[in-house]
Amino acid sequence: MEYLETLVRTYPTIWIAIGTVVAALIVMYSGYLNLKISRSHVVSGYRQEWINSLREKFSEFLNAIDCVLSDLSYKHIDDTFEEQYPSESQRLKHKLHTVRLFLNKGEKEHIELVNKATQLKDYMLYTPLDKIEFEKIREANTILVDLFQDILKDEWNRVKWGERKWKWRKRLRRAVDWLCTQQKRLTRRST
Repeated sequence: MEYLETLVRTYPTIWIAIGTVVAALIVMYSGYLNLKISRSHVVSGYRQEWINSLREKFSEFLNAIDCVLSDLSYKHIDDTFEEQYPSESQRLKHKLHTVRLFLNKGEKEHIELVNKATQLKDYMLYTPLDKIEFEKIREANTILVDLFQDILKDEWNRVKWGERKWKWRKRLRRAVDWLCTQQKRLTRRST
């Protein structure tokens, strides 16, 4: 302690130097925080645009399904829809490819949506027209819409909470799901 008092008496300008360094560190840290905040706002804006574009492309895909469905209701032929209407078939495939390009192949929900949409497309295009069950198509369409709404809700939460908080919440949700699965296994074994 005496050393500090001697230092201050000997060099009274040391407090000015220390104050300057502390002020510089505060300014540097606030600049870093502003950079992080502005980056998150930019990312959120781009993600919002992505959500809106994806919503538009998915609705176009659903509209193409409805067009195929209405065309199918008039035909009772052994051929497939793709053989009867190659241009409409190509349009449906194009819409699905566009939606696929908007989605992330590394996320489970996105993969599930693409797989279900592909299954529906294959069923509609490659099943003989006289064997198509319209109720099956409507049910698959409803499942697709539900999956898509879950994805949109999850992406909106990502925008609202920020990437880091969203990732932690998603990890926590997976851990809780895993624990519930383990608990169910244990109860099945004990009974």
